Amino acid sequence: MQRNDSWNGKLEGLQQIAARRGLAIQAVPQPESDAAFKSLLSLWDPIAIVQMEGREGDRHLDPALSGVRPVIYLDAPFEQSTEKLNYVRHDAAAIVRLALKEFIRIGCRHFAYVGSSECVHWSEDKRLAFSRDMKLTGQPLHIFPETYVRQLNNADFTRELTAFLAALPSPCGILAVNDDMAERVLAAAQLAG
Repeated sequence: MQRNDSWNGKLEGLQQIAARRGLAIQAVPQPESDAAFKSLLSLWDPIAIVQMEGREGDRHLDPALSGVRPVIYLDAPFEQSTEKLNYVRHDAAAIVRLALKEFIRIGCRHFAYVGSSECVHWSEDKRLAFSRDMKLTGQPLHIFPETYVRQLNNADFTRELTAFLAALPSPCGILAVNDDMAERVLAAAQLAG
């Protein structure tokens, strides 16, 4: 499995579960080829494989190469999620619904979404779920344009995000796709006053 900041909590949770069962989890970079995958299997001889990266375009491990070892994909994109694979996906609708309930509880009457800096399925899943919920409320959802997110350098991104936030009605509940984007939204909100 590949380790990065966004997966640390999931990895720690997996490690706690494994430790209670007398097992250990070893995080390794995603193999770049079938030969590298076979070498990793030979080196570690795992009883199972958890692939934590679930971005579009990620190399999809060939389950046939794992032998009899189960392969589980965490948050695989829909096109990788088939009946032939074991996978766990996030529940974007539940995440959005929880955020929306909290926004309403604290008095927000306007809502906005700031997606990922990359074109990833989980960002789009949340945007679609938030849009569906907004249709139920009859309120518009203000969406930071994805072209800004994908194409701008940091200074331009911050300037555009600051302008977007300054134009939002108040009070506005803003759902950022993840913690990293939330930090950028908070910084831009301070700049926007």
